[in-house]
Amino acid sequence: MKTQKIKFISSHFASLLFSLLTFVVATIAGFVVGEPNGGAALNIAYMLNVLIIAVGCFFIVKQKPISIWYVPLVCNLFGIIVITTNPDLNQKIIYSGTFIISLIVSFIGVWVGRRAANLDRASKI
Repeated sequence: MKTQKIKFISSHFASLLFSLLTFVVATIAGFVVGEPNGGAALNIAYMLNVLIIAVGCFFIVKQKPISIWYVPLVCNLFGIIVITTNPDLNQKIIYSGTFIISLIVSFIGVWVGRRAANLDRASKI
């Protein structure tokens, strides 16, 4: 008999944590970089945000596939606020791309999560 994984954290709370983490990373990167017109360091900070959100969405949705309805939205909460309030077109494009990437990665997470669940059910038969 296989033991089940213990779920310490709900997908709601995990997606809020990833949203907060990306906000903290973006804030720290903004203070550390301090370049008003962007630059290579700011682009690296944006890529780090995309990576954090994508990995978070993948693992959260892989664990609980039904959460695909809200995890990409909650993880990208900071980006959605930036898209709606900031007039800078470059940041709107970057955060829109981040949202699209997180949706794609979430669908991959659903596929992997359901496939693993089906394999577990088939092995028990």
